[in-house]
Amino acid sequence: MHDLATTPLAHIAADLLEAKALVLGSPTLHHGMLYRVAGFLQYVGGLKPADRIAGTFGSYGWSKGAEKQMRARLEEIGFELPFEDFLVKFRPTSEDLASAEAWGRKIAEAVKARD
Repeated sequence: MHDLATTPLAHIAADLLEAKALVLGSPTLHHGMLYRVAGFLQYVGGLKPADRIAGTFGSYGWSKGAEKQMRARLEEIGFELPFEDFLVKFRPTSEDLASAEAWGRKIAEAVKARD
C-alpha cells in the first residue's frame, strides 16, 4: 500500500512492475480525481504495464466523478478492470467497510486465478 502524497512515484512504479494488480482510490473533488492520482496515472501510462488487472475505489459527497476518470485512464493504459468501482457516499459506515473488504477479496481471488 502506498500513499501518493508521501511515496515517490518511482518507488510505487517499481512495486507495480512486480504486481499483478493495481487498486487505486481517490475521493471526488470538483467532479474528478485528485491531482496526485492523475499525475500517478500519467507516470504509469508511460511505463505501459501489461497483463494487469485494476480496481478503483473512492468516496464522494455531492457528485461522483473520480472513479470514472480513473477507470477510463486505466483502461486507456491497458489495465483490465473486471469489477465495478467501489464507492462510498460521505464517510464509510461499518457496513461500507465490510463491503470494501469483500470487494478487495474479489480482486485478490482474480489475481490468484491468473496464476
